[in-house]
Order: sequence, then C-alpha cells, then structure tokens
Amino acid sequence: MKFFNFTRHEWIIFLFSLLYVAGFTTYYIASANYEFLWYVGVMLIFFVLLVATLPASRFSPLILWGAFALGVGTYGRWEYSCG
Repeated sequence: MKFFNFTRHEWIIFLFSLLYVAGFTTYYIASANYEFLWYVGVMLIFFVLLVATLPASRFSPLILWGAFALGVGTYGRWEYSCG
C-alpha cells in the first residue's frame, strides 16, 4: 500500500488541511489557549485515520472537501465560543 499515492484533488485537500491546522495551532499557542492543543490532537488522529484509509475507502472529492470544511468551521466556531 502506497501511503501518499494521492490524486490531484486529494493532494490539494491534504495540503490545505495541513496549512489550516498549522495556522490555527500557531494562533492558539500565541494566544495562550493551551486547552486547544487537546482538540488539535484529536483532529490529527482523525486526519491520520482518514489519510490511512483513503486508498481503501476511495472517498469522493466532495466528501473530502466536506471533511475539510467541517474542520475549518469547527476551528472558527471554537474561537468564537472561547473568546
């Protein structure tokens, strides 16, 4: 099994996901919201599971973009509710 044998759509989603996780992590560390790091850990676990099962699951780009939107929306909602 090739772990990073992604299609073009999967690479774009993968890179955008890494960027927003890194960006929000940097932001929350800078704002001293260390509780958020637990949330980052949980999101990374789900992210690794999604990437690891991608060859077998063959999710469509629409489902992957939906997961991406859910992650971005959750980070934004977390900031709104916390402060």
